[in-house]
Amino acid sequence: MERKVIEMNDLSCKPNKMQTLSIGMRAHDFHEGLKETSSSAPKEIFFGKTLLIGKAASLAMHLRDSGKLYIENMALQYAASSLGIGSLELDRVLRELEILSFLSVVRSGDQIKRIDVKVPELRSGYAELGERWQQLNPTDVEVAALLSLDTLYQGPQKEDWLRNALNLDPRSYSIMGDVMQAGQCSSRDRTLGKHRTYSRRWQLMALPTTI
Repeated sequence: MERKVIEMNDLSCKPNKMQTLSIGMRAHDFHEGLKETSSSAPKEIFFGKTLLIGKAASLAMHLRDSGKLYIENMALQYAASSLGIGSLELDRVLRELEILSFLSVVRSGDQIKRIDVKVPELRSGYAELGERWQQLNPTDVEVAALLSLDTLYQGPQKEDWLRNALNLDPRSYSIMGDVMQAGQCSSRDRTLGKHRTYSRRWQLMALPTTI
C-alpha cells in the first residue's frame, strides 16, 4: 500500500499557531525519544527548554496515572530516574510543575519530604505544559523541531520541502535533524531519487500487521 505524503500546506500549520495541547504532547514525545541518548552540546544548548517541559510532562503523567495523592521522596527519586530525569535535574522539573500547580513540594529543612500530587485528572494537562513552554521563549530550533515532529506524525515529507518550509538556516536545520535522528524522532530515506523524512512513530504505525 502506497504511503501518502502530506504536504504541510495542506495542514495550514505555522509554528506560532500550534495548539498548546499539541506543543505539550510533542515536547513529551521529544523527551521520550531522546532520554536514552547520551548528553551532547547541541542537545543541551538548543533543546534545553523543550527537554525540561518534556521531562515535566513525563513526571506529571506518571504521577497522575499512579492514582496516588502523594509520593515519598525515595519513591519520587526512583520514578524520576526511570523516566530519564537525573537527580540534578529533578528540582528544576519540580519547580516547573509547582508553577503549573500540578504538585506541591513538602520539605523538611532543605530536604524534600514528599510530593503532594495535584495533576488534573479530568483533562490531560498538556495544554498547560505547552503554554509554559511558550512562556520559556524556546529557540527557533526548538520551535521548528516541534512543528516538524507534529507534521511528520501525519506522514513523510519531502526533505527539500520541509527544510524550506521550516525556514531555518542550514546550520540550525542540520543541528535539528541530527538531534532528532539520534533520538529516533525522525528518520530519512531516499525514494525515487528524492530524500524524504518521517517520524519513527509514523513508520511503526505504517508497518503491515501480521496475524
